[in-house]
Amino acid sequence: ILATEVTVRWNRPQNSSGNITHYTVEFAVLSTNFPVVPIRSRRQTEILEECVLGSLSDRLEVPGTQTSATLTQLTPASLYEFRVQAESTVGIGLFSPLQTFETAEDVPSSPLNLAVEYLSSTALEVTWDHPLCDYGNRTNYTVIHIPQPGDLEPLGEVGSPGSPFTLPAEQTNFTITELTPNTVYLIEVYASTSKGSGDAAGQTNATDEDAPQIVTGLTMTSFENFNLRNAVFINMMWTAPSLRNGPFDYNLTYTAEQIEPYPEPRRSMTEGTVIVNGELVEFVITDGLPFANYTITLFGFNLKLGVPGPSETITMRSKPLRPTAVTDLRAAATSPESI
Repeated sequence: ILATEVTVRWNRPQNSSGNITHYTVEFAVLSTNFPVVPIRSRRQTEILEECVLGSLSDRLEVPGTQTSATLTQLTPASLYEFRVQAESTVGIGLFSPLQTFETAEDVPSSPLNLAVEYLSSTALEVTWDHPLCDYGNRTNYTVIHIPQPGDLEPLGEVGSPGSPFTLPAEQTNFTITELTPNTVYLIEVYASTSKGSGDAAGQTNATDEDAPQIVTGLTMTSFENFNLRNAVFINMMWTAPSLRNGPFDYNLTYTAEQIEPYPEPRRSMTEGTVIVNGELVEFVITDGLPFANYTITLFGFNLKLGVPGPSETITMRSKPLRPTAVTDLRAAATSPESI
């Protein structure tokens, strides 16, 4: 006995007049594993037609030399009744008493009405209905999530499938957490019986954007600006966040305090805040203070949500200016040969 195929056997009639020409095997579904009204008559059609393989009832003829028949296109996990009738050169005999058999389980069909809804930048809510055709006693559900390449720019992390979640056979919802923001996921749910897992129901959905991860590698260098008096260039460079989690810009804040006064124009302190395009990894202050202690803080913030990411702060000293030209330069003769 298999899920969709059964071999039935019988003995030849004890009293048969003439040569048996063939046998007729009639079989019909009595009940199934589906959540429907059991069938007790071939005239009833309450079984879901989508789940029935073959017909609700059928007949098969085999040569009179055979005493067995293989019935195919049967529905898994279903109770059948069957009977056999012999026909000879003299006429048609009586049917045997009804006998029953139950086909083996098979994998179920896919879950119905799968829906995925994003809850946050790191969580998705998954719901579904039970399969139309269980083909056996359902043992559990399995939910998996697979990051997908998508149209999101910039794209979140794309990797291997997450660990499968195994759920009770009657559960029809699950919340997937600890996902990557701004990432498209393929969500698949499939049911299982003792024979294994059936086809998956699948749907793609994206998590929401979030703040970018921390900026790293923030550094500062300085060099004299010959076009501005008493000023140096302050050049800042950094490494972009490893996960952008959506379009973003940078917020750069700096304060500087000069270690010792310089000649006019005198600027002992300075501070400022600058918004830097998220595609850049460098910014230059053209009128920086020389020989000053700079404190620089940099973080990214999501353009859609406005939420800031973690910041990176450094403190460094700018270079002093080179000495200016000497003043009141004079020449005086000290001898006929020297001045």
